[in-house]
Amino acid sequence: MSFAIASVVIGGIGVISSLSAGKKASKAAKQQGQAQAQTEQKVTTERLRQIERQEMLTREATQLGAAGSGVKIESRSVLEVLADQQAEFAKESSITQQVGASAAKAALDRGKAIGTQAKYQGYSGALGGISNIFSILGKKYG
Repeated sequence: MSFAIASVVIGGIGVISSLSAGKKASKAAKQQGQAQAQTEQKVTTERLRQIERQEMLTREATQLGAAGSGVKIESRSVLEVLADQQAEFAKESSITQQVGASAAKAALDRGKAIGTQAKYQGYSGALGGISNIFSILGKKYG
């Protein structure tokens, strides 16, 4: 009789342990996903800052080149070049933002999916433990 009771107690501890481990692993996976998403956002922000700086330097170089060659900076051709450059940099910034947002969302989704999987593994382990308890009790009392 004491063997059956000890087995049931040990099985119960296993059930609790499985549930606890599943919850902890789920939380850790979600936190890791959030951390990755924050990193992606920081990388995107830095890349956008670099694009903005490159745009400024390119604009200044174009204006200096035009002024140095004797062309008026306000002339139509220089303004067209500047507008074209601005459009290209805006396009690059937009793509960078979209890719960065997508990568951040993917990191969050990945963390959530791994967290859900870990939680269900904990449930599965707990159910296995409950099944063992019923098996032991069935042999003892059935």
